[in-house]
Amino acid sequence: MRRDRNRLGPKPLRRALLAVLLPVTGLFPALAEEAPLPSADALFERYVEATGGRAAYEAVRNAVTEATMEMPAQGIAMKVTIWVARPNLSYARTESDVTGRIEKGTDGTVVWEKSVMTGPRVLEGQEREDYLRESAPDKFLRWRDYYESGEVTGVEDVAGRPCWVLVLTPRGGKPQTVYVDRESGLISKVAMTLDTKMGSVPVETWLEDYREFEGIKSALRARTKVVGQERVLTVTSIRRNVEIPPDRFALPAEIQALVAKRGAPPAAPAE
Repeated sequence: MRRDRNRLGPKPLRRALLAVLLPVTGLFPALAEEAPLPSADALFERYVEATGGRAAYEAVRNAVTEATMEMPAQGIAMKVTIWVARPNLSYARTESDVTGRIEKGTDGTVVWEKSVMTGPRVLEGQEREDYLRESAPDKFLRWRDYYESGEVTGVEDVAGRPCWVLVLTPRGGKPQTVYVDRESGLISKVAMTLDTKMGSVPVETWLEDYREFEGIKSALRARTKVVGQERVLTVTSIRRNVEIPPDRFALPAEIQALVAKRGAPPAAPAE
């Protein structure tokens, strides 16, 4: 039987296919590499819009959040109330039969805490800076006031959903990573390392069940892992632009005495 000279044999056929397919298969990695990652500014703008919009945030003078904090492994449940007010005032009170009352706050300059276990204490150095940043009511609206830089490094799944990975470098302190849901624009997770009196502590927090309170969406549940222990904060209400007693953010007498003894820390930057 005579062989058809125009028909390709196995080797020529493979070579012909490779010649066609290699440029095509090589195209996909190139496209992936060329796809631009969003900027930190773009992600925060989208987050603000997804949760209510800049105008809604700008209209907030203060807020009172009520919640419960559970530590499942220890069988502890605590009542939590947090007051914040512009520009940089905050006071948090946690209470339970087991832990007693734990208080923490700032008048914008002095950061302090008080509990049965620690007594009155003035926070200084990086511990103070971390609290001022993390308690700021407009941290994500004015993120450049609190962070030197922000860079999106890629995409990772959080609870089965793809999220942009945003690495933020604070003005002092260690970098933290914020995971922003690609579809919704909401923040799904925050991972950071905080300086405490016990040393540097890694903290991971998952933010879940966003709902609207008075024009702004907030996560109703925050699951936090600290040194292998899980804490679950469940928000029951958020009230904004309410009457707050003038002395709510005043320093307790014990803290005033410590400040007078040590000398006040440098004032927080004006906004």
